[in-house]
Amino acid sequence: MIIPRRNLGLLLALSAFLAPVSSAATVLPQDLNGDFNEGVQLLHQGRKAEALVAFQRILAADPANEAAYQLWKETDHQIWIELLVEGGDFKLVANRIMDRATKQREMSRNDEDAIRGLVDTLRNSGD
Repeated sequence: MIIPRRNLGLLLALSAFLAPVSSAATVLPQDLNGDFNEGVQLLHQGRKAEALVAFQRILAADPANEAAYQLWKETDHQIWIELLVEGGDFKLVANRIMDRATKQREMSRNDEDAIRGLVDTLRNSGD
């Protein structure tokens, strides 16, 4: 039986969501960065299937919004553009991570205590 590439990619993406939930509690930011950097390197080497597996490990780990935000901040915007332009499952991975980062950014913007602390810092500075 021959499976078209599109269906194979979809099958791989769905398998990432069926990973054990216990791994989600143990994801560390450095693991997230390591998998992401590995995926980017593999993609640049033209090893797309292996790159997709590395990116899907990130989704399977179900990173917290804060970890996704840190990854988004630390990653060059050109890499995000490359993933989006690549399309398919790569675009899905990039969109999922960026959606989580956006949620964290929105939460940070609405954090009154953090805002109040920054305002106090500015008031107390000599500038």
